[in-house]
Amino acid sequence: MIRLRIDLPFDAFEAVCQDRGRVKNVIDNALSRHGYRRIDNQPVRYGFGVIARPVGKTGLRRIERIYLGSSDPKIADAMAKITAEDLIEPSLTPGAGLDLRRASIVRDERWTPTEAMALYALSPIRVLSRENGGRTQALLTPGEAFNAALNRIMATRFGRPFRLTFIPDRLYSFARKGRLTASMAVGQRPDGRPLCLPGIVTPFVLAGPSEDIRESWFSGLGAGTGLGFGCVEEAGL
Repeated sequence: MIRLRIDLPFDAFEAVCQDRGRVKNVIDNALSRHGYRRIDNQPVRYGFGVIARPVGKTGLRRIERIYLGSSDPKIADAMAKITAEDLIEPSLTPGAGLDLRRASIVRDERWTPTEAMALYALSPIRVLSRENGGRTQALLTPGEAFNAALNRIMATRFGRPFRLTFIPDRLYSFARKGRLTASMAVGQRPDGRPLCLPGIVTPFVLAGPSEDIRESWFSGLGAGTGLGFGCVEEAGL
């Protein structure tokens, strides 16, 4: 089990991108350098989240911090070997890839077993439900259906049953009039516009078996964690 905190200096103007897909490319490249290669179309057992600031009104964002973690032993072993020199996006054009090699990396493997954790979403939590026609839709309202779909997703990712309960912060929800939806750019459309997908952003309590909360803490919560969704942080930190 491991969580990495990857910090960029304030003058890292080269650490600018429009979507989380670019950060995914950097992470996949770093993991592959140390023996782990992601299998396309397979659920991932790691997650990341990005803290970034807008650069004017250009749609670009400058990355300040990345959280990266996994509870899977093989992935955690590869993550533990990542150095700043690994944090560059592969590109056929020299200098065109996202370059995060000026980062500093802090490694954290602490974990205290618990059956409830007060958390907040660093990135939208994406929970999907399959309709009768086979199409999937994002569930954007917490409740029984949300919890059932969340547990199905986590069970698919980790190959065992999950029994998590997602309890959103009541006051935050009241202040937002129940609107907890946020979208995140994960790539670009053919016409150059950002491809944005929705999820939920809120402080919340995650309750359930300790091992289920552990997987969520280290590897991300819900679907799309390999694209930057579902990264959480402990409330009060």
